[in-house]
Amino acid sequence: MKKYFKNQVVIVVLSVLAIFAVVLVFFLSRRPADPTSQDQPATNADNQYQLPPDTDVVIEKLANNSINLLVSNIPESTDSIEYEITYNTKDGVTQGVIGTITDVVADNLKKEIFLGTCSSGSCVTHTVKDKISVLLRFTGGYGSGVLEKEFDYNSL
Repeated sequence: MKKYFKNQVVIVVLSVLAIFAVVLVFFLSRRPADPTSQDQPATNADNQYQLPPDTDVVIEKLANNSINLLVSNIPESTDSIEYEITYNTKDGVTQGVIGTITDVVADNLKKEIFLGTCSSGSCVTHTVKDKISVLLRFTGGYGSGVLEKEFDYNSL
């Protein structure tokens, strides 16, 4: 009788431990691995910040062989926006303009960009053949995010 009672105690103790282990695994699997991950902004596969869907860029053609770069709905806490603008000229040469905008103080901005080359006070304009590609790299308290867009220059 004593042996039977001992076996029952062992079975009960093992059952309680098994239930405890299942409950523990259940609760640990529901908790995020990194407790700070809930505070981080959404990122894409390249671990870059996913810009809000309404963040946009458009360009306007100006009369002086320049364009206005218009960026709207810039994410809060953006410190700077790097830009790369590339295009093919009618001569078949790929040209580009790069720069950084550091005075981001509002959620919209406008930047005039000359499509040409300047040296020692003399500027040569480029005749854009067709498409202009714009790459913007946003950097701020959220990390960094990228926006790319292509425009048909002749339709502007």
